Amino acid sequence: KQLGKDLPIAAVFAAPTIEQLANVIRAEGWVPPKNCLVEIKPEGSKSPLFVISGGISLAAYLDPDQPVYGLSFLGMFETQITSISLKEIAASYVQSIRTVQPNGPYYLAGYSSDGIVAFEMAQLLHAQGEKIGLLALLDTYGPQSKSLSFFRRLPRHWKALKRHGLKKRVAYVSERTGLVVGQARRIFWRILYKSFLVGQPFSVTSKNLSMVYDHALRNHMPQIYPGRAVLLRSTGGTIGDCDDSERGWTGMFADGLEIHEVPGDHLTMLDEPHVRAVAERLSECLHKTQLAASLACDHFYLASDGNRQV
Repeated sequence: KQLGKDLPIAAVFAAPTIEQLANVIRAEGWVPPKNCLVEIKPEGSKSPLFVISGGISLAAYLDPDQPVYGLSFLGMFETQITSISLKEIAASYVQSIRTVQPNGPYYLAGYSSDGIVAFEMAQLLHAQGEKIGLLALLDTYGPQSKSLSFFRRLPRHWKALKRHGLKKRVAYVSERTGLVVGQARRIFWRILYKSFLVGQPFSVTSKNLSMVYDHALRNHMPQIYPGRAVLLRSTGGTIGDCDDSERGWTGMFADGLEIHEVPGDHLTMLDEPHVRAVAERLSECLHKTQLAASLACDHFYLASDGNRQV
C-alpha cells in the first residue's frame, strides 16, 4: 500500500520469500501466472497425486517417493473475484496440473465437496482423451445425497452424548452448536449472493471466495462419469448425513464405485490420529492403479517391439 503496488494474493505464493517479493515489487508490468497449483511435496519419481483439500495432512503419511500437489481456488484470481462455474474451476485446475504433468494417467483426489471438483476434472480429462489412473473421493457426498430430518438426527445425537463423559459432552454440544451457526451463516450469504450479488466483482477475501465457490457447487449438476472411482467413507459420518452407503453416488460411475471405510467422522478423518489410516488406504489404492498402469505400459512396449521384429 505504501509503495502504491496493487499485488494479488497469488503473488505471495509465487514469491514466498522477502527477497523474491521485493523483486516482484520492483518489476514493471509484472503479471502473476494464473496457476492454481500448490507444491506440497514435489519430490519423487512416481506420477503426481493432485489433491484438492487435505493434501498437506495426507502427504506426511504417503510413500516418500510419491509427489503431492494441492490445488487452490485462489489461484484463479488476481485482485478481484467474479462468479464462476464449477466446470470453469475444473478447467483451470486441469490447465494447472498439465504444467507439471502434460499427459496421463492422472491421479486425482478431493476431500468433502472438493471431491466434486476432482470428479469434474476427471470428466474433462477423459473428454480430452486422457487416462485417469485414480479418482479418489474422500467422504464426498454425491448429487443424490439428502440430509436426515431433524427428528431422525435426535436419536443419533443422544447416542453420541451417552458415549462420553461430562467434559466431552460439553465439547460435543459446543461443536455441534458451532456447526449450526456456521450453516446459518452460509445460508444467509447464499441467499444474499443469489439475490443481489451474482455477477458482481468482489475483493479477494476468504468469505468472498467461499461464497463464490459455494454458489458454483450448488448450481452444478454432475453427469455420469464413464470410468471408475474410489470412495473413502468415514465410519463416523456426521450426524445429519444421509444413510446411503454410497454417499449419494449410486449409478454415477459407469465402471463402478469402490468403497473403503476409514476411521473418524467427516470433520476429523484428516486429523490426527485418523489421517494416517486414511493415507494408508489411499496409498493402497494408488499403488494398485500405478502398478496396473506400469504393467499396461510394459505390455504396450513389448507388443511394439514384437511388431518391429516381424
